Amino acid sequence: MNYEVISKMDYAHIGDSNARIIVKSASGKYGLINGRKKAVIKARFDEIRKVQDNLFICKKINGGRLSEYLRTYEYLYTSDGINLTPKGFRKIETISGFINLFIGYKDTLSKVLIDKKGHERGSLCEPSYKIFGDFIFIKFQDASRRNNRSYKMFDRDGYGVFGEYINDYNVLEEKGIVIEFQPGTCVFFDLISKTVKEDVTFNGYYVDIKNPNFAEVVINYKHGLIDSSGNFVFECKYADILFPPKRFFSDKTINNVVLIKDYDTCLIAFANLQGEILTEFKYSNPSVIENLPLKLLFTATRKDYYSFCILNKYGEELIKAETALECKYMDIQELELSTSFDFGLFIHVRETGYDLHQKQVYITEERRKGKWGYIDSDGRLLLEFKYEKIEKFSKSSVKVTINDKVGLFDVNSGKMIVKPIYDEIELERLDGSKYIISATINGDIETLKIPVCNEEKEEVSLPKSKIHDYFKYTKCGKMCIEDRKGKVVFSDIDDVVDIYKDKFNIENDIFILQKGHKYGFVSYNGNVLYPFELDDAREFVNGYSVVTKAAKKGIIDCQGRLVVKFELSNIKLE
Repeated sequence: MNYEVISKMDYAHIGDSNARIIVKSASGKYGLINGRKKAVIKARFDEIRKVQDNLFICKKINGGRLSEYLRTYEYLYTSDGINLTPKGFRKIETISGFINLFIGYKDTLSKVLIDKKGHERGSLCEPSYKIFGDFIFIKFQDASRRNNRSYKMFDRDGYGVFGEYINDYNVLEEKGIVIEFQPGTCVFFDLISKTVKEDVTFNGYYVDIKNPNFAEVVINYKHGLIDSSGNFVFECKYADILFPPKRFFSDKTINNVVLIKDYDTCLIAFANLQGEILTEFKYSNPSVIENLPLKLLFTATRKDYYSFCILNKYGEELIKAETALECKYMDIQELELSTSFDFGLFIHVRETGYDLHQKQVYITEERRKGKWGYIDSDGRLLLEFKYEKIEKFSKSSVKVTINDKVGLFDVNSGKMIVKPIYDEIELERLDGSKYIISATINGDIETLKIPVCNEEKEEVSLPKSKIHDYFKYTKCGKMCIEDRKGKVVFSDIDDVVDIYKDKFNIENDIFILQKGHKYGFVSYNGNVLYPFELDDAREFVNGYSVVTKAAKKGIIDCQGRLVVKFELSNIKLE
């Protein structure tokens, strides 16, 4: 029979009975011959693939109306023409780098592992395998085992590394593998030396996705930590090992933080991943201040004061338990300051006292209202805890109040740019690269100029506060009111007392406004419903407002009509 040579054969192979050449017959079928042109595998296959010197995969497609996949069979043949898999498979897949292991597909859902002798080693799951260095973990189905899953570990020659099934495993930095054979029996396999580390045997382990290069291990219910080389960072003598949340690990310096819990007292100490314990075991209930992106500050309760403190990633107390019983904090985003600056926290604390006899923390009366300060993202205290109030002023600064005096603190530079000596500070306008500010002190108005950061030059937004569905802000010493579409409704008033909202038409909204020392009622369109001749006006209650004129009180309704004359000395609406 004449053949077309498919695989190349040099002249040295001519006459060599050990040489193997893939050929194609005149009928289009493939076979295998030796150097003497003697058939080793008859030409009856639709494809032949060489997988190693002595193994070939032969593919045959039968006739019929079924899909090609259902009519296809593949077989594993030796170079001597022996069919190692006489029943055949729909498909035989090689595993890159592991030439003596194959995956055989019985159908679209059923797969088995085949060795180089054609023996089936067991049914496989999805995904079937993972390769780490010179080893492969293959997942088998085994109904007798937990979770109906079990693994085996093979080397590149196809030999099993361990005789028994592996229940679970975890790779640490591709240097070592923590392996659990069954609950209570775990070892560390070194991928570099390709051996089991004899001195690292434990009952259980846990690899936290927050820091996958370390494994928390357990011996006799006591926890420790090993690194990717199998060396103990912390011996197994602690109640627990805790890592901060995963999202903080984009900062590599924070990646070094770990909290360890004492086995006897269950109190927490701060430590690093070099095995150094940085603080005493005196904290409990640690938690991360979550609204500080990519940086790390903790709150924790300290045993000696039974109250919280705030610590940085090094375990240094930024706010001590002796002086803080309660805390709330706002970040730059919450204050709607520019997010291009480094994030920090405005922290509000209440100072405390401590009764040694009763072992109780109490709030001192004069500190009951608490104080504000500012800590940047590295935990540096840039604004001491002595301010009674903070509020947004511009994109990069806040207005702070101390002893009823106000000043300006710049978040970008971390400095006080206007000393807190004024009764009030208001933003007037932008003049080039400077803010023009009116500052009131003892009844006198001073004009101040402060620099503007680059990104504020493009768009300057005056601080606004919301009242019903409107916004009010001060500009050039006068109050302005905008609707939710940005339309300026009023721009020359001194204050707005209240707004009566019409459910169906915004043009029917009624405003109680102050001009100078007098009050009046005005519609959305600017129509004066009651003139500015009232000495006082109160908020609407069920559509009515108590008003005062010449020391006598009356009532005006939501349409600006006087419904109770100015004849009474006192009126209370309920």
